[in-house]
Amino acid sequence: MGPGVFDVVNVTKSPQWVTCSVHSVLQDFDITVSFFYGYNTPSARQEMWEYIKGSGGIHKDQPWVLMGDFNATMEPIDSAGGDTSWSSQKQEFSLCLHQAEIHMVPYRGIKYNLHNGQEGENTILKKLDWVFGNTTLATPWPNAVAHFSPRSVSDHSSMLLQLRKDHLKPRPSFKFLNFWAEREDFIPQITRVWQMHIQGSPMFRLTSKLQMVKACLKNWHKVNKSHISSRVIKAKADWDEAQEDEEQDYWPRGWRGKHYSQPRGLGKSGSGLL
Repeated sequence: MGPGVFDVVNVTKSPQWVTCSVHSVLQDFDITVSFFYGYNTPSARQEMWEYIKGSGGIHKDQPWVLMGDFNATMEPIDSAGGDTSWSSQKQEFSLCLHQAEIHMVPYRGIKYNLHNGQEGENTILKKLDWVFGNTTLATPWPNAVAHFSPRSVSDHSSMLLQLRKDHLKPRPSFKFLNFWAEREDFIPQITRVWQMHIQGSPMFRLTSKLQMVKACLKNWHKVNKSHISSRVIKAKADWDEAQEDEEQDYWPRGWRGKHYSQPRGLGKSGSGLL
């Protein structure tokens, strides 16, 4: 973001949020962006909820983006491990968004963007980082999407908001072919990739190795499926030959290999037999 590309003006700030008015010089649009970092305790976050509810009407006529670490989950499924109880205080987040007419921007990537750094039974995963927008945001950018990258140095995922008018072309899904596992060189391929050293959090190492395994298998499949067309043609010829051999077994030995035409006088109705 170079100078002169965007004009950014600080509108309001507090220890838990910073709201800026942004004007794009090149594309000539205006948008309001609020960055949040919520406090750890429910009572301390009350000020943040009140600000969001009070600002919903103020920004209703202009696209408004809210993003950051809200330090709160919206539903029980937004956390895994640790305390799974759901108190009434945890409902304040979703109620606040509903009252302010704020909606979650569709996202791709990591769901649980906080990892406590522990492993096994002590692992705690939570979705605390969010990207939201008001209804007006959908008018110029109906296909806006947020991206959450795997964690690296921080215990949180980095987030990127992509403002899109057109539909985002979905990535082709990875398909595992069962016959791969029947090959003797399948396990060595997986082992070679999985033993590579990756630095970062446990979740970052896991997702990185999974991506490397997928890339390895795709390349491995591409190499091993060479000359597939000629192999298909040969398999078809072998199949046809096997069927002919099976059919010959039903004929008397002296008749094999001979062809017999339709009896003369046989009409379409079969009356020529009489």
